Amino acid sequence: MTINQFKLLPRLTKINIIWEQGIVVGEREDEGCTFVLYSYNSFYVELFFSGTRLVKIKAFNNMDLLEPYLPEIQIHSLFLF
Repeated sequence: MTINQFKLLPRLTKINIIWEQGIVVGEREDEGCTFVLYSYNSFYVELFFSGTRLVKIKAFNNMDLLEPYLPEIQIHSLFLF
């Protein structure tokens, strides 16, 4: 699935795909919100939570948007099988 195909999916379908097939790459908190970054196919998906409520789903392939996660990403864990 391409990023454009993913973006066209209904919200619930996106959530199910990411939770079932996505790989958690990082997590961070900012201004009371929690952001969880997933890797899926050839792009990334960021889930924005306010408390336990999912507020936004953002799919991207711009590597610059990974910067807030870089201090937390454990590169070696991405290569474990």
